[in-house]
Amino acid sequence: MHKIELDLDNSRSDRQRTSHFALTRLAYSPTEGAQVLGISRSKIYELIATRDLKVIKLGSRTLVLHSELVRFLGSLGTRGRLRKLPQPEASG
Repeated sequence: MHKIELDLDNSRSDRQRTSHFALTRLAYSPTEGAQVLGISRSKIYELIATRDLKVIKLGSRTLVLHSELVRFLGSLGTRGRLRKLPQPEASG
């Protein structure tokens, strides 16, 4: 769900208004995508290089779609990469 609000305050730049009111962005830079996933910049570039994470080019910009981040996270479970954390042993 996207939240759209009308901001008539012209003292803010378009970028400030957009980032302030947007709940879900449609695309991110690789650095922003890394922050969203909670991984390092080098790891996201590694995922892009191995084509585990698809990107699009818009002029000179490289963008990672929000839907691609969601798809990538969903694919981790099917690849067996999700690991269960060890359960604490019950003390008796």
